[in-house]
Amino acid sequence: MLNKIYNRIYNAFIWRWNLYINHPFFRWIDNRRVQEQRKDAIRIYTDIIERKPILSILNEFKYVKSYELQQILKKMNQYGYKKYMPLEKEPLVSVVMPHYNHQQYIGEALDSLAKQTVKPDEIIIIDDLSKDFDLLEKIVEKYKTSLPIRFVRAETKLYCGPAKSYGASLAKGDIIIMHDADDVSHPQRIEIVKLFFNKHPDCAQLSNEMLLFSGEFKGFDENYNLSELEQNVLDNKSFIDRFREIFEFQLFSKRKKNGVYRAGSYGPYGCSGSSGGITLRKDVLNDFSYSSQEELRTAFTSWDDYELCTYVFLSTLAVSAIKFPLYAYRTDSSTYIGSWSDN
Repeated sequence: MLNKIYNRIYNAFIWRWNLYINHPFFRWIDNRRVQEQRKDAIRIYTDIIERKPILSILNEFKYVKSYELQQILKKMNQYGYKKYMPLEKEPLVSVVMPHYNHQQYIGEALDSLAKQTVKPDEIIIIDDLSKDFDLLEKIVEKYKTSLPIRFVRAETKLYCGPAKSYGASLAKGDIIIMHDADDVSHPQRIEIVKLFFNKHPDCAQLSNEMLLFSGEFKGFDENYNLSELEQNVLDNKSFIDRFREIFEFQLFSKRKKNGVYRAGSYGPYGCSGSSGGITLRKDVLNDFSYSSQEELRTAFTSWDDYELCTYVFLSTLAVSAIKFPLYAYRTDSSTYIGSWSDN
């Protein structure tokens, strides 16, 4: 009954509110507010890049108005600044593949891994309680002779981020490739990732460009000349400049109170920031796990992988990207692991 009364009052006055909010005076006030938040964002970002103590930044901006900036400062106070020891040996590569109702696609994803020029050391598939589990088992079983697959079914519903973290916790590899179950990897992906970490043993996270496709995947355009790898690696300054733009123009003020929409650039490096396009060291994932569903309710974005990429960069300043499309991202998938908003 109360909901009906509320809805009638809301519908009676919302048109008037729209008139007010679109008035030039209120648009001017909103623009001033956004400009203030941009200035705060740039100052906070600069302080973090210059390695000013997090507590002093937190104290200086404890009354910052932007919700997203508040959450970033709180999390950075938790994580702090980190520096990891360089990898000392040929890294083992684990592929973590969360799965939920992607039975029609996972065969294509596994086929792309079976065709790698250098095979992964293991593939961990985490099934997040798919409906037709028997069909999934039959599909995965066909690839066990050609791929080192570890197949695990979750005991309780995990959703996207926690499923990735669970898979990573089981991995034996030094570096972990996150691979969506409906996407396709370039045949040289594992080889290039291994080569990169051999040349950059102190890197915490690697991303790469991606191709977008729907329907049947037609294949990648080319094989890459590995001697050209280094000239296609983004330097640290490129990341710092790119993130500065994100902090300034992300418009943190656009967040709705119910958290349904949150501003954010999906792909923070000009390369992919999505789960299927990132590779992380396992010791990094021990410190920066994908957010739980409850944590995502208070996050600055509803995309757990974008949030993870942002914190790893701010905390380590040891991230990189390759300007090669190393995986293809499916845009017409009708099912997904799920985000916190599904709860």
